[in-house]
Amino acid sequence: MSQTLNLSNYSNIQQALFVYMLIPDYGALRMSTYDVAMSIVEDDGNSYEYAPTGVLLSVSEFNNELTPSKNDITISLTGIDQTFVAGMMGYQVKGSPVVIRRGFFDPQTGILLPIAGNPSRRFSGVISNYSFSDEYNDLSGVVNTTVSVSCSNIVGVLENKITGQRTNHNERKFLYPGDLSFQRVATIASSNFDFGKPQ
Repeated sequence: MSQTLNLSNYSNIQQALFVYMLIPDYGALRMSTYDVAMSIVEDDGNSYEYAPTGVLLSVSEFNNELTPSKNDITISLTGIDQTFVAGMMGYQVKGSPVVIRRGFFDPQTGILLPIAGNPSRRFSGVISNYSFSDEYNDLSGVVNTTVSVSCSNIVGVLENKITGQRTNHNERKFLYPGDLSFQRVATIASSNFDFGKPQ
């Protein structure tokens, strides 16, 4: 899914991931693994600022393949405030779209490299599940929560889509009330046919 980037002219580069999630009734979440806020131009041509989360945000490894892959990924965010965890339960998180971009930049200046396709789209999919894990610190008495979000690749989502209609009379009648062509499907399906048997 990522584009080909020519990085041969740069001797020293650094990369960061930019995660975009669109949660219904909440809005867009934009986070990055970088340490300072950075503006990224998205598909609509507008520039949006991604909040710096640094090491608090982690994304599981990507498989580098030549063809589109249906492999899933997991996004983890640690150090979540307990009030946010409680509020997250009230939103329809599953099925929300997720886009992850990878940007290359100059570590000296912290500016994205001026090459075509930077940052490149690395993953497109939807949230399939999420979970919370709490860790209690005995010394400080503070609970640290980690939110793990499982994301299904859009390729895998499209492969699981059902197209067409089922072969039964009720569905055909619902779609086409006057059509009787599927009326005997149940009878034929439970019949035994001796193909090739002389009459």
